[in-house]
Amino acid sequence: MAWAESLESAIREGRHFPHAAAKRTSFDALAKDYVETVLAEFAAKERLTRERQLAWWSVQFAGLSLADVTPDRISKARDKLAVETFRRGRSQKHPETGELTPPKEFKRSGATVNRYIAALSHALSFAVKERRLLQRNPVSDIRRKPEPRGRTRVLSDDDRARLIKACAESAWPALHTLVLWQGARGSPHAEAERLGAQ
Repeated sequence: MAWAESLESAIREGRHFPHAAAKRTSFDALAKDYVETVLAEFAAKERLTRERQLAWWSVQFAGLSLADVTPDRISKARDKLAVETFRRGRSQKHPETGELTPPKEFKRSGATVNRYIAALSHALSFAVKERRLLQRNPVSDIRRKPEPRGRTRVLSDDDRARLIKACAESAWPALHTLVLWQGARGSPHAEAERLGAQ
């Protein structure tokens, strides 16, 4: 008897058939819940960025339930995001002719597309873990876009001399030694000498 009551309660709450809860809940409703509960705790700048990203996803999934937000729909939206162009800044007025020049168009980088995917994933993880609306996050099947490697900067001789001088004058006596030791370990000459000694 207790088992039957427990099962009936689970069915009513959508726990026994989680897909039914996902069918009843729109993506927009989840996004609103996520913004009001999770993003409310974020710093203002990060919150605005995430809200803008989720608003973009809401347009792509307009009218869809959570059950309809499938990996194939997400990957198609991701590809659309990657080729979309956007404008940054304001139109510029020519000082002589008064003609307005629209701001330049840009395409989103792989890193930016990946940040949008991360925002969506975080919202859907909230649906899985806290709201029990999905059994699995569909973003886990989505491939991320390649990102360019970070820029490697090599100090000029003048920069290096100024750095070593500043370290020698530092209030922390070990800093000078540490920087010299690290520089010797990372220099191509030191590596060549080490390999030559083998």
